[in-house]
Amino acid sequence: MASGIFTKSIQSAFEFKEKAVRDLLLSSANFWLEEMHIDGLRVDCVSSILSSEYPREAQLFLKDLNAVVHSTSKGAVTIAEDFTRSKTVTSPLWQKGLGFDMKWHVLLASGLLKHIQK
Repeated sequence: MASGIFTKSIQSAFEFKEKAVRDLLLSSANFWLEEMHIDGLRVDCVSSILSSEYPREAQLFLKDLNAVVHSTSKGAVTIAEDFTRSKTVTSPLWQKGLGFDMKWHVLLASGLLKHIQK
């Protein structure tokens, strides 16, 4: 199990400035959608990705990812794990957003679970 890969943050795991890295990640997403027939992808640590050493390239990758998912797999959804208040995460690409369909606010979710368990 590769649990240590994201211990520091995702920004140190991938160099988004490298086209080969972005292409590999996009082809991996496409594989899961087309070959394994999954109906969506959740992207972890979106705020960390966007605050990476190359934020412009990271943003381009996330936009490309959403474009690929929505154009190749009709009905597939993308979910961003993000704790910021940024509305651009779920804004459509044509409105200069990142194009995610939903946002998963992990701190809110864990707080709700604790509240429900009481």
